[in-house]
Amino acid sequence: MNSYLDGMRVTPQENMVSHLPGDQTIELVKGRTSSYGENGLIPPAAAADRGAFTEWDRWVANRVGLRTAETAAVMNASGLTSLRFQAWRR
Repeated sequence: MNSYLDGMRVTPQENMVSHLPGDQTIELVKGRTSSYGENGLIPPAAAADRGAFTEWDRWVANRVGLRTAETAAVMNASGLTSLRFQAWRR
């Protein structure tokens, strides 16, 4: 993820769903960069340098893999089968 003063660009390492303000959700596709500004999703930029962040992407992928393995080990040790969080609103 790159962030700027007025927006950010996200390239997910795996498919996921993003929850945006106003109960809006969008699907993010692994490896596809999405850009966001103050008014939401911005159309894809023209040509981006796909190799510029290769080392960073590799580091992030390794960290995500390590975190996933550690989470699975803790869940297994505690007998949990899923991570579900309920947000309570007043």
